[in-house]
Amino acid sequence: MPLSVCIRVPDNDKNIVAIRGAPPHVRRKNRERTVRYRLIRPQSGNGIKACTLVRDRYRIIRLCRSRLGLLHVRKKPLTLWGEKSRFMKRSVGPQTLLYPHPDLIVGTYDRDGRPNVMAAAWGGICCSRPPAVAVSLQKSRYTYANLMEQRAFTISIPSADYVREADFFGIASGKDVDKFAATGLTPVKSKLVNAPYVEEFPVVLECRLLRTVEIGVHTQFIGEILDVKVNESVLGEDGKPDVAKIRPFAYDSMRMEYYGFGEVLAKAFSAGREFRR
Repeated sequence: MPLSVCIRVPDNDKNIVAIRGAPPHVRRKNRERTVRYRLIRPQSGNGIKACTLVRDRYRIIRLCRSRLGLLHVRKKPLTLWGEKSRFMKRSVGPQTLLYPHPDLIVGTYDRDGRPNVMAAAWGGICCSRPPAVAVSLQKSRYTYANLMEQRAFTISIPSADYVREADFFGIASGKDVDKFAATGLTPVKSKLVNAPYVEEFPVVLECRLLRTVEIGVHTQFIGEILDVKVNESVLGEDGKPDVAKIRPFAYDSMRMEYYGFGEVLAKAFSAGREFRR
């Protein structure tokens, strides 16, 4: 059977830790944090004779000696003594769950040339060369027929100021209502593809349909991005789009809520360099 032991991590030493053999009631009295690990007992022999744990900030190397020689030690999720692990997982079943879901406003023309938009969360960048984006729609959607006929679409990225309008685009159907007229927003015809975009939204992708993929109840539409247009007001001093100025938002499909973005956490392709060997 697995052998549960505890180790003590001194506050003034984050590099070396050692197994503590004291009973639980003694360990609880320690003010230094106690971490629980599980050591795998060998199938034969008298078990573990000694164990050394070497700890840096992000990983733990464990070398365990027994009569069989080196023995691998499997780490369990770190837990404070007597507390439930915050890393314990609970199954919620197969769900269309991803964090974050984007809120993509897909613009198309119908067969009569009327502009229409819909909100799609099942989508994202799918290729770098050529630059391409994919959105997945059900066949019942009004935009589905428009896309199949026009073979072109746009994706407008709304700012947080237009969360209500974007939500309406996902509630109403273009079969029943003119969404631009209802919200007071402005359709603009793309100069590159036969599709409209929302003038008030700060970022626009103009796309030519490359192919479709039948997945199940959804069909994935893959479009080549011919151009990206960005409002000058949301550009940074370096000429690049500034997320803080764009103020996009994400969709939580489990709670059916919209969330804004926070502060910059770290620099991409830089923050992780300390793990390089």
